[in-house]
Amino acid sequence: MTKTYNFYINSSDRISGTNNYALFNILWDNILPKNDINNYKVSFSFQTSAGYYKDKVSAVQNGNYTLYDLCYSNIKILVNFNTSNNTYDTSTKSQSLILGYANRDIQNASALSIGNTFSCWSDYNPPKYIMKPSTNVFTVQLINMYSNNTLTDTNAAGVAFTDCTPWTMILSLEPIDK
Repeated sequence: MTKTYNFYINSSDRISGTNNYALFNILWDNILPKNDINNYKVSFSFQTSAGYYKDKVSAVQNGNYTLYDLCYSNIKILVNFNTSNNTYDTSTKSQSLILGYANRDIQNASALSIGNTFSCWSDYNPPKYIMKPSTNVFTVQLINMYSNNTLTDTNAAGVAFTDCTPWTMILSLEPIDK
């Protein structure tokens, strides 16, 4: 049976940054085995706490489509393990920092709804394969897929704040070699 190492990461435990761009200090060598295991399969689940995340609709119509000033659909979760990985990003032409994606729940029509969240379960995204991290700095960045900007919550009117709501991530690292 393969042993799996689970990391419960809460954005409020960051050492610096914001919820949408957080830096953590994880002592990988104190948790992961010190033997010759160098490669890991990484799976994760993710959940933000509730916020407005309210779409702000522009007055501009483009044919049958309404243009949005601010729109929330899915988010892209970028993670920098500060190690090599086996994924490639065509836009940067280098190793990909994309860990995966999370969906926004269905938004209530009420302007006062603050029950909107982003989430994904552990089997939603394919696993990522990395080498054992060699530094303790671990970075998580949340990107709004509509605007490609960092994720921010809004007030009830749809005016964006500078940060998102707190979140929790569970990372599972499973050794894939001996």
